[in-house]
Amino acid sequence: MLNALEGIATEYSRSSLILLEYHTEGAKSTPATRSMFTSYHLIGTPWVVVNGLNPIGGFQSDTVSSEIDKNMGATSIAMLQASLTNASTMTVSVEITNLTMQDIQNARLYAVVYEDTGKSRDRYLVRDVTPATIFTLSGRDTVTYELSPSLTNSSNLHLVVILKTNDDGIIQSQFVK
Repeated sequence: MLNALEGIATEYSRSSLILLEYHTEGAKSTPATRSMFTSYHLIGTPWVVVNGLNPIGGFQSDTVSSEIDKNMGATSIAMLQASLTNASTMTVSVEITNLTMQDIQNARLYAVVYEDTGKSRDRYLVRDVTPATIFTLSGRDTVTYELSPSLTNSSNLHLVVILKTNDDGIIQSQFVK
């Protein structure tokens, strides 16, 4: 499965697909990764979850590619702009704009710290997830939040900001440079 997952990661560009690997057991797991996995209400592994929805158990490369392709180019209901404000503490400022007239109730914002191990196996390994910032975003409004993960930066740690609905669907995510 892992070789197939790495194949998926190389099939798509970083601007169109963010691949994060959450370990739920063993030395590579953390309380944050176990908590995020638990939020999907899944039992056992392996699982691939596309956009926080549509979990695929057992992993079939063509099934995952098909699910990713179905979700590519979908219009978002919110615009996310994230920028690193303090590189040493990995503090990120996130501006979210609701693109619709409808309120977004109980939205959840996370910063995910992952390590690019440079290896072919477990390449994008999640190391930390900030606790959720929960908020309601009124129609056409803009809000700004600042998130600070518990890890300090090193050359191979990176950030992804994820905006989710209250049912774990991903509204938008952004790789933070």
